[in-house]
Amino acid sequence: MVSSSSPVRKDTTILIVEDSPTQLEHLRYLLEAEGYRVVAAANGMEAYMAARVNEIDLVISDIVMPEMDGYTLCKTLRWDPEFRDLPVILLTSLTDPQDVVRGLECGANNFICKPYQENALLARVKNLLTNHELRRDSGSELGIQIYFSGQLFRITADRLQILDLLLSTYETAVSNNSELARVRDELRTLNEGLEARIAERTATLTAEIAERKQAEASLRTSENRLSVVVQNSQIGVWELTLADNSIYRTIEHDRIFGYEAPLPKWTMDMFLDHVLPEDRAYVTGAFLQAAETKTELNLECRIRRADGKVRWIAAKGAYQHGREGHSQQILGTVQDITKRKESDEVLRNQLEELRRWYLATLGGETRITNLKQEVNDLLVQAGQPPRYPSLTPEDTAGLSEPGGKPDGMPP
Repeated sequence: MVSSSSPVRKDTTILIVEDSPTQLEHLRYLLEAEGYRVVAAANGMEAYMAARVNEIDLVISDIVMPEMDGYTLCKTLRWDPEFRDLPVILLTSLTDPQDVVRGLECGANNFICKPYQENALLARVKNLLTNHELRRDSGSELGIQIYFSGQLFRITADRLQILDLLLSTYETAVSNNSELARVRDELRTLNEGLEARIAERTATLTAEIAERKQAEASLRTSENRLSVVVQNSQIGVWELTLADNSIYRTIEHDRIFGYEAPLPKWTMDMFLDHVLPEDRAYVTGAFLQAAETKTELNLECRIRRADGKVRWIAAKGAYQHGREGHSQQILGTVQDITKRKESDEVLRNQLEELRRWYLATLGGETRITNLKQEVNDLLVQAGQPPRYPSLTPEDTAGLSEPGGKPDGMPP
């Protein structure tokens, strides 16, 4: 016999029964740190076999396990004369009064409520081992039947065992009630100023929401105006995401490429498929240079629309530095410039024809000066600056008045 203050034997062996590997290893580490020897099992059947081959002083078992649960394991140990007095602690949530009755019915000595506090568990283990040593030689059984919650239970535990179990249950309840009281006091303290803070925050949020709605309304108005301007200007807007080469664009963009209805998606590869093969290398290089050097994009190329027509387009863009967590982009516009290209071609042909005509009909300096002046006149009429701004009045003195024939021209 040992006194209640006597330390537990250093060779005390505890059998842990737990189907959760994480919880099992945590409990093993906790007990071994206190000097206990630990034997582990994953279910009740393994635990019973382990108890037969090891000298076990205490069993700590979970209740819900495969093959054999904690209640059945406890009953099995009590039926075996070798383990009838072996102390058993059940780990339970203790959410139902039947947990207590089932614990008494199966012969459990103690409950420990999950999740448990480590210090409380170690104290419970030490107390149970000490009490078991004290009453090792004085055990009396009583067998009674009780009817509880519509079921009949048979209790085969001795009075001290029942007392231990009920005390442990009461201790758990008191601990839980203390924790609830502490939480209740904390909630009361937090709620004291909560209404004022909510009212203050609500007022601030109301003002922010009103300001945001006003800003959103102004933004929508600006966006609508911009949309009208963009649509009427026949300019398509696009946004290239460099991470995946996907392109967000406006409806006018797709119309320029010959699609009356917008396509579900648009990519860089789809754009290059529309570019004529002889322009494709130039276009690809321009986009790569803009992305790598983070500079502006400015190109003109020919495309083949969805209807097969070949058109000239001008694409301009600017590199956008993405915010943290956002992809980098090139934002730009595209415009059909076919008419401008055709006008330029007509102008070039006229200038070339005029040059040849003057060279064929005029001679010497007069021929060249007349040609330069005519070129200047055509360019001014087209809204472009003169190509030969250095001509002096003396150079043009011999030229004819508008509508007449230059000097030296045959009648």
